[in-house]
Amino acid sequence: MHTAELEPLRVHVAAPPVGMVQRCAACQVVLMDNTGWTNGTVAVVEGDDQGLSWWPAGERIATDKTPERRASITYVVGAGRDLEDDEQPCAGSN
Repeated sequence: MHTAELEPLRVHVAAPPVGMVQRCAACQVVLMDNTGWTNGTVAVVEGDDQGLSWWPAGERIATDKTPERRASITYVVGAGRDLEDDEQPCAGSN
């Protein structure tokens, strides 16, 4: 469980990726940005190319990422699981 002194984690719904970016379907926050693969800023060991990373579309994704801060914790919230006290739906969820 997330530490109570920190800001609550926001729970987003992963939309399908568009181009090299994946956003929340509800609030449009960027959940995954793979533009580093196309502009050469992602370093990989030769022969160990894992390819692009995406969250499964439709999955609930909890993260402490904000527009001002990179994520330090991000994970899939299990289907049908109630949110914990330190998890809150994103601003676009109703």
